[in-house]
Amino acid sequence: MPYQLYKGMVNNILHELLLPFIVSFSGALLGTYVVRQAAVKLKWISVPREERWNTRYVALMGGIAVFVSFVITALVFQPLEYQAVGLGAVMMFSAGFWDDRMEMKPIAKFLIQFLAASILIGMGYTLSSSWPFWLAIPLTYLWVIGVTNAFNLLDNMDGLAAGIAVIAALVFGGLAFKLSMPSVAVIAFTLAGASAGFLVFNYNPAKIFMGDCGSLFIGYMLAALPLMLEPALTEINPASILPVLIAVTILPIFDTTLVTFVRIFKGRSPSQGGSDHSSHRLVFSGLSEKTAVNTLYMIAAFFGGIVLLFYPSYTPLFYILLTLGLVGLAFFGAYLSRLDVYEEQKLSTLESMVDSIPDYVKRKVQLGTIFVDITLIIVSFTLAHFIRFEMWSFEVEEAVIQVLPGIIVLKILLLAGFGLYKSVWQYAGMADLMRLFLATFWGSLLAGGYAWGYMGGYMSVSVFAIDWFLFMFMLASSRFAFKGLRRLFALPTNGGKNVLLYGAGDAGWLALSEIRQNPDLHLDPVGFIDDSPYKQKGKVQGLRVLGSYHRLKAICEEHDVDEVLICIRDLSEDKKEMVKYMCTKSEVTCKEFLPVFSEVESEDEKSSKERSYSFEYQESA
Repeated sequence: MPYQLYKGMVNNILHELLLPFIVSFSGALLGTYVVRQAAVKLKWISVPREERWNTRYVALMGGIAVFVSFVITALVFQPLEYQAVGLGAVMMFSAGFWDDRMEMKPIAKFLIQFLAASILIGMGYTLSSSWPFWLAIPLTYLWVIGVTNAFNLLDNMDGLAAGIAVIAALVFGGLAFKLSMPSVAVIAFTLAGASAGFLVFNYNPAKIFMGDCGSLFIGYMLAALPLMLEPALTEINPASILPVLIAVTILPIFDTTLVTFVRIFKGRSPSQGGSDHSSHRLVFSGLSEKTAVNTLYMIAAFFGGIVLLFYPSYTPLFYILLTLGLVGLAFFGAYLSRLDVYEEQKLSTLESMVDSIPDYVKRKVQLGTIFVDITLIIVSFTLAHFIRFEMWSFEVEEAVIQVLPGIIVLKILLLAGFGLYKSVWQYAGMADLMRLFLATFWGSLLAGGYAWGYMGGYMSVSVFAIDWFLFMFMLASSRFAFKGLRRLFALPTNGGKNVLLYGAGDAGWLALSEIRQNPDLHLDPVGFIDDSPYKQKGKVQGLRVLGSYHRLKAICEEHDVDEVLICIRDLSEDKKEMVKYMCTKSEVTCKEFLPVFSEVESEDEKSSKERSYSFEYQESA
């Protein structure tokens, strides 16, 4: 590449992307500091309420700094060619400001959102100009109003909404740059910079909240940006615009969908406030607020990353990874929905209906699982071809379409034949994993034979080897998803007594599993001690072996241990006495974990023993 051309490209990137980001970031950073000082003096303060997550008095109206910084930066760098978008942004900010100060009625807020969306549509900004107007216009209304409100609902924990706004705006900006739409890229990076400047003050522990004036404005801009990209996206493929939009704004969509469905299922109003969003559920499962927010950041970054990396250059690979991500997100949402965050004893009408279905009927109905398996079969087989040939051509697509229906039937029948639709995967073990291994191996082997015979010789045998590894991994991930998530989120502490486990063997592993999966014990494991030199500094289920028996007293002091739990079945009595003595010296409780099998006695046996005890007591008396 000639030096002058390279220099020109660098200058373009600097001017079109980095400079607007830096200016808006600096403006929002300074503006947020000023607004926070003013909010304290004017008593614009968020007061803790029962239905809200926040329990502190925090300054409000940080959205003013985001909006002002965005507008000034956009005026400096951006020609006035998107007046309709700017007018809608002003309307959203004004409605949010009014709602923050005087609590606007929901119907009035909706009408303003409807009007802002109408202005966009009237200026020609719709989801796809190639779709019939009777489809494109209603979907555009749904998109703009839906994303605006979804982002507003996402503003429920320190740093969450602002961080997701930075990620989504950067993705839209990068996509605009790839599609040679520099004006849209400037607007997107300006929004990202303004949100990032505010995030410095809003990240946990937050010193200021953005309020509705910020969340409605940012949500509206995130909905409007892809409409500005619509001409380029439609030119590539009119059908691909929705998957791209869903991928970039996946977090607000996911959170709103989860909250809405669970509230309806629980017999609650979808519009009422509450601490039942995805971020709250992650904290309820045991994560800290920072870790919960960072987890959601990573999910948004994954979906945004596949857009930037693979769209539109590798569109088939983008669809494959998007499908995998959505399947994983569905399992993640199903896990979060099972967490009981409402603490209600009474079942709703829908819950009662589901609860009344007999268990044998529930076990027989495997339609959801079969649908997921069919999706994974398609994804793994398609991805295997992409990996093998490092491209996607008409010949490859034609071959895949011809043999895929037969392969789906073969593999589903094999999975059923190996009993994979009968196992209770929440408690699956090595035997289930082995059956899964054999089912996927024979499935790919027979699929290869079928494809070879059907097409008179297939393109590549190695495709089926790759397909086997991919399908086995995906199927195992789907089957062990709930068990894995349960173990993963059981790692954090639950605020109970600090317990040190003596013995990093089978009994110690069993004790740790019980402690983590039974919050009613109110125990927080801090680590293991074990006398084996091979286990020193190792880990069991992520928990460190802190040392040997000889360091018991020092470890108890270092980690503020309240209780030592002996988890060695054949520990000598002398060793037990020494452990108890050292615990007494350290003022630490000592207990023993004994997994035992007790024989269940009949009523006749119990009454017989009672008569015997009564007779012996009388004799001794």
